[in-house]
Amino acid sequence: MAYIQVINISTQIKFNELPTEWFALCYSYETITINPLDTDKIIKHIKPLNSEDDILWVFDITHNAKHKNHEKINVSDHINRTGHNPLIGNQNKIESHFIDISNLYGVNYTEQQGVRKWHPQDEGVTTNCIGKHFDKHKKEHTYPSTYLCYVSIIAKALGKENICGYLINTL
Repeated sequence: MAYIQVINISTQIKFNELPTEWFALCYSYETITINPLDTDKIIKHIKPLNSEDDILWVFDITHNAKHKNHEKINVSDHINRTGHNPLIGNQNKIESHFIDISNLYGVNYTEQQGVRKWHPQDEGVTTNCIGKHFDKHKKEHTYPSTYLCYVSIIAKALGKENICGYLINTL
């Protein structure tokens, strides 16, 4: 059975304050809140995951008036507008120095006869990761986020394949 690691990168997301349908998420899986700028801690939590079976769910915040407060939005892609690449300066800590991040996010998989097949997330949104500028510039982007891309890029560089990105709408 696959292990699911849930990483929350925003202190603004309080899982216990989300709607009741979130309770299964809060209590069924290991959920940690992590500073997305703490590369060592990200690596510590992601590296032990099995690349083929285990699943990494990464949550960040967004602000979009067309969605309900606390609505979960699937991510299919990101644009890193933070002005920084989280791999720079950390090459000695990762397995792959040059990574292909196309089709980085997956959300669905099917399992037949014990074989899991991932389907790239095609029903999600592209988020603009704007880092520390989120509060100031969130209204300039349809689906802004803070550092979702950091955790996802590091996970991919560590050889992880099953990465699911989600945004929680905060109004």
